[in-house]
Amino acid sequence: MARKRAVSPFAHFDCAVYINTCMIISSMNYLNLVGFMAEVTKFEVTAGEQGQRLDNFLLSRVREVPKAHLYRMIRKGSIRVNGKRARVVAGLVSGDVVSLPFLQDLPAKQVEINADMLLKVKRAVLLEHDDFIVLNKPVGMVCQPGDGFTYGIADCLFKILGKRVYPLHRLDRGTSGVLMLAKSTVAARDLQLALQSAQKIYLTIVHGRWQNMEQVYRMQLEKLDRKVIISDQGKWAVSEFYPLYVTDQFSHMQVKISTGRMHQIRVMLSELGHPVIGDALYGEKGSCLGWSKQIPFLHASELKFNYKGDDLFFQAPLTEEQQRCLHTLYQKK
Repeated sequence: MARKRAVSPFAHFDCAVYINTCMIISSMNYLNLVGFMAEVTKFEVTAGEQGQRLDNFLLSRVREVPKAHLYRMIRKGSIRVNGKRARVVAGLVSGDVVSLPFLQDLPAKQVEINADMLLKVKRAVLLEHDDFIVLNKPVGMVCQPGDGFTYGIADCLFKILGKRVYPLHRLDRGTSGVLMLAKSTVAARDLQLALQSAQKIYLTIVHGRWQNMEQVYRMQLEKLDRKVIISDQGKWAVSEFYPLYVTDQFSHMQVKISTGRMHQIRVMLSELGHPVIGDALYGEKGSCLGWSKQIPFLHASELKFNYKGDDLFFQAPLTEEQQRCLHTLYQKK
């Protein structure tokens, strides 16, 4: 079947964006703050968040929402814990479900963004569709504000497009690659449903020689403060690992994920004895293969899913630095 390429007017490089028949084998499981799937947004309190006050919990989970707006919703009783009205100072317990109203009408926060950053985001756009926008997320940028960042990619696109966009999934700050954002809450709801059967493929380089061929691993992951640990109390994560090239010291890996847990790939590879290079949180510090960045070498390479009858395939190229790192690896035996 012939492939049809859709080219974004924003794109400054040749990228693969195909509409074709593709195999759907994995799912995306992220519900962001605007609550696309229902009239309320729900968050489950983790063990690492137990004991937090309700207001502090919400401020960490929905960082785009102004503090005054959150406090106003709590006072009005719009925010519930396990279905009941809760006070600002209420202490939370692991497993509690915090619900807050649909936030589609919340105005976007106005932030100052320098012109260079806006240009960087504009050049990263792979495709602009009537319902969504897809970009090749640059390394070092965050999707949404937090952890010392006053703005994220969604804010940059608001400045560029003149209207709010809604992230449909997250990529860590150090992770590059395919990132999709909806252009309306209606589109976001439809896309969230479509993405539940999406196939997501990542590329990474890990320490050590990968001994097996293609293999699927299942582990239970639990968030603990800023890290994720293997825990019997955690939620199941499923990843399929396939070696593309191996040496005694390093392995170039392709990863397909069937769940979307926080730090899923990094934690699972570390547990298997093959931490991602550059991953100081779950692996080792220091440079190797010319990769001097203290961030994981992890790239969201491909995204495939069916949307309104069309099979969509998005592929994001590696950065020049990532390509140089791979070239160095492939010179080794």
